[in-house]
Amino acid sequence: MTIDDIAGALGVSKTTVSRAISGNGRVSPETRRRVLEYMQEHDFHPNVIAQNLAAGRSSNIAFIVPGREALADTPYFLRCLLGAEAKAAEFSNEIILLPSELDRVKRVAERRKADGAILSRSVDNDAVMEYLIDRQLPFVLIGSTDRDGVTQVDGDHRAAARILTKIMLEKHDLKAALLNGERTHTVNRTRAEGFLDSAPDADIAWDALSNIGEALDSLLEKGNRLLLAADDVICSLLAHECDRRGVTDIKIASFFSSDSLKMFRPDIPAVEFDSELQGAEACSLLLRKLDGETTPRITLLDYKIYLGNETETACETCE
Repeated sequence: MTIDDIAGALGVSKTTVSRAISGNGRVSPETRRRVLEYMQEHDFHPNVIAQNLAAGRSSNIAFIVPGREALADTPYFLRCLLGAEAKAAEFSNEIILLPSELDRVKRVAERRKADGAILSRSVDNDAVMEYLIDRQLPFVLIGSTDRDGVTQVDGDHRAAARILTKIMLEKHDLKAALLNGERTHTVNRTRAEGFLDSAPDADIAWDALSNIGEALDSLLEKGNRLLLAADDVICSLLAHECDRRGVTDIKIASFFSSDSLKMFRPDIPAVEFDSELQGAEACSLLLRKLDGETTPRITLLDYKIYLGNETETACETCE
């Protein structure tokens, strides 16, 4: 028995049968039930590898990170990867981990080792993104971009930064400042916009990650005592530097949380995004694109604001 036989017996197309079997693509629950019941009645077990070969697919998805070291240094990318890998496995696909190096990405694409890609960070003038667009290789971006036609999965970082900044200003009568990352990263600019929405005249120390000590000195000299960090890595370095110096007359919060930050300083208020869900959603959208479906251009996922030990309320929901 073949997929053609099932399609003929049930009066549906081969594509419908394939979608019902794989779980990818639009097919009604009733049709999928009919197909699966027919297969069970006739003891039919499709060969997934053979199906993918016939469709010209490798069953591989490239997961592109800034560099392999980022998985160890930045828990965010590892969590996204875990989510994407779990979703890919549901549909008998495998994840190939790739650093964001154009030559490496080109080799994988030209040798057809991956059917599509998940790009895990948005930066200005991204040569890898431009290559994927030019080659018309299906991909999904975890993050945001103004580039036309790019499918994106992200959280509302501007709103989250605005809300957390507002909460901290209301709770503490202190001068606020932001320790931010590189300007070339879209998410850092977006978080800065949200911060300035609530603190329009406040100081921002860009590229704080490269020298946290200098950034801290500069902000403290200007009288800033409410210090918000753009992400968990900057926040961890900031907290460690303050502890090392014995600086206690300040309040710290972060626009991004992680398990490592919570273990180090569970008292720090922070924005919580579900990074695994971002990776899983990006992979799900990519699989739908590969199946020929139309997908939403932008998918925004929920977040929470964790207020640490300063309040009995564990979190505030997003707008």
